[in-house]
Amino acid sequence: SILGGDEGGVERGAAVPVDAGEVGSGADAEWAAESAEAAESCVGVAGEGLLHCYLEGCVAECSNEIAPALLLLLLVGMSAHTFGSLLSGLGFPAITTFLFFGVVAGPYGCDVLSSDESRRLLWLNDVALGFIGLSAGGKLHLNEVRENLSAAVSVLTGLVSVTWVASVLSTLALGDLFLPFLVDLPLSHRISAALLIACLAVARSPSSAIAIIEELHAKGPFTTTVLTVTVLMDVVVVLLFALTQLVVNALTAAGEAEGGEGGGGAAAGAMLLLAFLKQTLLSVVAGALLGFAYPLVVYARLPDGWCRTPAPVAPLALLVGALVAFAQRAAFLLTGFALFFGEEYDEVTRGAARLNPLVVCMVTGFIASNFSSVRKARLFHASVTDLSGPVYLLFFTFTGITMDLGVLWRNRSACILLFGARSLSIIAGSRLGGQLGGQPAEYYNRYWMAFLTQAGVTLGLAQTVAPHFSWGP
Repeated sequence: SILGGDEGGVERGAAVPVDAGEVGSGADAEWAAESAEAAESCVGVAGEGLLHCYLEGCVAECSNEIAPALLLLLLVGMSAHTFGSLLSGLGFPAITTFLFFGVVAGPYGCDVLSSDESRRLLWLNDVALGFIGLSAGGKLHLNEVRENLSAAVSVLTGLVSVTWVASVLSTLALGDLFLPFLVDLPLSHRISAALLIACLAVARSPSSAIAIIEELHAKGPFTTTVLTVTVLMDVVVVLLFALTQLVVNALTAAGEAEGGEGGGGAAAGAMLLLAFLKQTLLSVVAGALLGFAYPLVVYARLPDGWCRTPAPVAPLALLVGALVAFAQRAAFLLTGFALFFGEEYDEVTRGAARLNPLVVCMVTGFIASNFSSVRKARLFHASVTDLSGPVYLLFFTFTGITMDLGVLWRNRSACILLFGARSLSIIAGSRLGGQLGGQPAEYYNRYWMAFLTQAGVTLGLAQTVAPHFSWGP
């Protein structure tokens, strides 16, 4: 030994002879076991949403689960688009065909996309709703809104008042026949249920109205009035719901004190109202800031003469131009998605969202369309037009796929009462509001067609009822 050790010793600093195969096989086995365990823990996470994929560190595994489901949806969407084009000549709106093909391809039809696969694609709703918000805001031109504001307020007043009153009366008068859970409730709870049902009956669905407007390229006083009423309706509904919850909690306070069930506390409605006002104010401010910044970032011009490059560099210049155009279009989809993703992240980590993504998107579209240069406003509308077809195709096809026909059948008696009363009251309310607003007969006789659809806000508010009332679910 050099250092005076035994002859069989090992030099200091020399490599210790170890069986490399043993080390390699042990490390590989441990790495493989850890990888298998991580992969197993990520199975099915995609069905819980992209946020859970992010929080669980399973983005790659979720992508592998999402890709086949997305491919199937694209194939179904191509079929829906083909038949939609054929049936459009007969007067069928394209979104009706998209919804129908979604139902046929969904779990209650041919099961092309199963329930598990459709849950992996729920993020598409965020992409589409964000785009719909931008589109809706962009279609509200300031001059047209000013000219039609009185008509919109009249129609809004007629819709809210007639729908609310008719829903309360029909629920109280016919509820025992169509709503079995009302039979055993005391009078105070029956009135409470009628008030909440009436409040939810007032809500509308902006997405459907905007999709049909985009499909038909509609514009004019009628379209502006419909859009204004639809946008204002969401604000009215949330305010009305908060006030209704205050009344309902007062009505059910006695039942809560006696039986330990019923209202969720008189402060719940006030807290909901304050939270809504705070969230709406922050959303408007955020939307305004984003709206002023949006054209500057999205529609930044390339240097003059960039396309007149020497021949060897011309293909690269064309590629850069194509990438810029793609990025501009992608910004419309990513903006809404990022806002909805942030809302879900806030709800999981903070318990409540700071911003309302749909309000932010609508304000952003309104500011970008009305307070930017003519060139940028035209580019904004051109981008919306280019993207509207594919977005609405996938959104409404996917909506049809996710429709739970089983729930519809189990609650068919309630659906008959609620849908019937709501539809008749919308026809009467929109007609009355249009007449009071001095609208032409051709307008107020058709307003009801734009206000029948319902989703989004209604579902969210309905889910808040269940935890506070024994009859909520």
